[in-house]
Amino acid sequence: MKTKLFAIITCFVFPSIVIADGHTNSSANWAGFYAGGLVSLDGGTYTSSLNGGPPQDPALAFDAATGFGGFFGYNIQNGSMVYGGELAFTSSQQVSTNFPGSSFTGSLDAKLRVGQSTGSALIYGVLGYSFNEFVSGGNGNFATQGLAFGAGVDVMVTDRIFVGGEFLIRNLAADGTEFPQWRLEANTQSLQIRAGIKF
Repeated sequence: MKTKLFAIITCFVFPSIVIADGHTNSSANWAGFYAGGLVSLDGGTYTSSLNGGPPQDPALAFDAATGFGGFFGYNIQNGSMVYGGELAFTSSQQVSTNFPGSSFTGSLDAKLRVGQSTGSALIYGVLGYSFNEFVSGGNGNFATQGLAFGAGVDVMVTDRIFVGGEFLIRNLAADGTEFPQWRLEANTQSLQIRAGIKF
């Protein structure tokens, strides 16, 4: 699955580098506010445990899911180095393969980004914190949260419009809302195709 997702994003982003007319010989200007929309392709695994006991083995999987969302951020540029923060949301509903009544319902990601502008492309790393909700068919709800990290590339196709791709890993955990004796831990991956505008 990951191979297919990387192929999709490669076919989408890298042709944009070729058509990014006028930006190939100097670093693009990434400074300022930006916003846009995204399509996410998501998957992952999760485990649950009772009263501090060992997590279930093996971990359970989520079906592959597609989601839609948006993002808003601000960049500071110093030469070719770019720093900034971003808030992003995706509606992707990841359903448990083994228990179709259980699923994640969207994600909110608060991210710090650090990258380098090379011509028309911004190559960056991500470190952040994610929030979402796991709805269990039998053990109530879990308001999961945890660290997120990843990497991405944005490509300027005009002076203001860019497209890109980002791979994000979320490590999430929570005790149950209705049944606190249950604990859920999850590792999810999101591959996003993004398009936005710089203000």
